[in-house]
Amino acid sequence: MHLRHVVPFVGLLCWQAAPARGPGAWVSVGVGESSVEYLYRTSGGCYSPPGVVESEGTYSVGGVQADVWPSSAVRLSAAVAKVDVDVPGLTETTNHWSALLAWEGAAVGAGGGWTFGPERPVGGGLAAYLRIGPLDAVHLRAELRPVTATPGVTGWARAGIAVNQGQRGGVGGFVGMSVAPGGTDEVFADVPPRLNIGSRPAFFADATFGLGRALAVFVRLQKGKRLGGAGIGIRGPWIR
Repeated sequence: MHLRHVVPFVGLLCWQAAPARGPGAWVSVGVGESSVEYLYRTSGGCYSPPGVVESEGTYSVGGVQADVWPSSAVRLSAAVAKVDVDVPGLTETTNHWSALLAWEGAAVGAGGGWTFGPERPVGGGLAAYLRIGPLDAVHLRAELRPVTATPGVTGWARAGIAVNQGQRGGVGGFVGMSVAPGGTDEVFADVPPRLNIGSRPAFFADATFGLGRALAVFVRLQKGKRLGGAGIGIRGPWIR
C-alpha cells in the first residue's frame, strides 16, 4: 500500500482521537412541530349521541439551548422554549424550561436535572441522561425529558445509538426509539372534550451537519403510529 493511501486514514484517526477542546459552550436555536392523531369518545348530549371521534392536534415549539462545559468532563445544559398547544378543547401558549448537569467521563457519562413545562408534549419532571461508550465516537445513549431547544419533537424519552455528541464540530447523529404523546385512547368526555392522549413508541433521528468546525445545522425527525414530528435549527459558534 502506498503512503498516499495511508495518510488520509491516519489523519482521520488523529482527528477522531483529538483531545477535547476544554472549557467553552455551544448555543443552539431551533423550531419544530409535532402532530398527533387520536380517537376520543364523547358522552353525547341533548342533540348528539355518544360516539368515537377522530381528531388531530399539533404542538409547535421554538427555543434556545446552551451547553456549557466548565471543563472537558462537566457539562451544564439549559434550554427555554415557547410551546404552542393546539388540540380540540385546548389552545394555549406556555413556556418550557429545562436544565441538566452531567459528568462526561471517557467511556461513561451520566447526569440529572429538571424540566418545567406543559403536560404536552413533554411535561415537567425529572430529566436524566446516560451514555455508555466514548462521547465523540459511537456510543449507546438514553435520555429522559432531554434538554433541547425543540422539546417534544423527538419524544419525552428516547434511547438508541449516537455519535459525536460532545464538543467537536462536524457531523453527528442520534437514532433510535422514543416515547411520545399520541396513539389511540378512548375517554368519556363532554364538549369541549377532555383529552387523555397517552404515550406511544416512535422512531426518531437527530442529525447534525457541520459547517466547518464553528457552526452546524441540525435536523430532527420522529415518526410513529398516528404521530410525527420535525425540527430544524442551527448550533454554534463554539464560545471559549
